[in-house]
Amino acid sequence: MAEATVVDVGLKEHIQAAIKIILDEMDISSVQPLGDRVLVKPMEKEFVQKTASGRLFVVEGDDKRARMHLVLGVGKVAAEDHDLKVGDIVVAGRYVGHPIEWRRENYRLIAGQDILGTLNTDD
Repeated sequence: MAEATVVDVGLKEHIQAAIKIILDEMDISSVQPLGDRVLVKPMEKEFVQKTASGRLFVVEGDDKRARMHLVLGVGKVAAEDHDLKVGDIVVAGRYVGHPIEWRRENYRLIAGQDILGTLNTDD
C-alpha cells in the first residue's frame, strides 16, 4: 500500500509540473472567448484621447464611470453581432463581466451586450 501511495504522489507532482510548463508557455491570447463573450484588458486610468479637430488631451478615469478596454479576443457571436475584432477599443462598465488574473495582469471576460460603444481609431 505504501508503495502505491508514493507512486501516486510522484505522478501527481509530475502532472502538476507538466501543467505549469504548459501554462508558462501560454499567453493570454490563447484564451478564445465563446459565443457573445469578449476578452478585454482594462486600460489605465489615464489615457490620451483625440478629438474630431485633432487635439489630444488626457482623460482621467473614474472608478464609477465606464472604462475603455482593449479587445484581445472575440467570440464568434460577438464578432458577428457587434462587429468587433482584436485590437478594437471598447467602452464598457468598470465592473462588468468576469475578472481574470493572468501573470499578475488583470483582464475581463465580458458579454457583448455589456459593451456600450467602440472608440473609432481609424483616423
